[in-house]
Amino acid sequence: MTLADVRPLLSDFGEAFAPASKVRLGQDCHTPPAFRSPEARFEPQRPLTYFSDIWSLATAIWEFLGMKAIFSIEIVPDDEIVAQHIDVLGPMPREWWLRWEGRSKFFTEGGHTTDAYLDDKWPPLEESFDIDIQKWRRKWRGVVEEEERAAFLDLIRRMLLFRPEARPTAEDVLQSD
Repeated sequence: MTLADVRPLLSDFGEAFAPASKVRLGQDCHTPPAFRSPEARFEPQRPLTYFSDIWSLATAIWEFLGMKAIFSIEIVPDDEIVAQHIDVLGPMPREWWLRWEGRSKFFTEGGHTTDAYLDDKWPPLEESFDIDIQKWRRKWRGVVEEEERAAFLDLIRRMLLFRPEARPTAEDVLQSD
């Protein structure tokens, strides 16, 4: 099976509303934590946008292909999900970092993993792909070839950018390689 063969079923991610006609603030976001965009937490007074759905869509696509969520779907504290975002995607915007009260449980002031969190640290995106998606594909479907892997990781990385306005539009996602 190739990515071209995938026929995903999309969900409303717990937020069935049209941002163009209805305002819903980040603080009122009901999307499950593993699929929730970080701006809902760090900019709670900012209205959610279609770019919040792009983040959620990326997490769903990952789970479709890898049979495993990119971020924990277990019941874990929201701070742990934030730590996973940083582990997988790299540093978050500085103003969010400074606002994040729980960061000292996971990272030093310099951004390095604390000894207490080291065993629970999640792998970076590319390594997560090899662990979560390629491992499953090796067993059941055949691995994703390098060109497709690179295109997929590029798309997911862009969809999971911390800054919502930097994420691609739905049309951009549909037009991607």
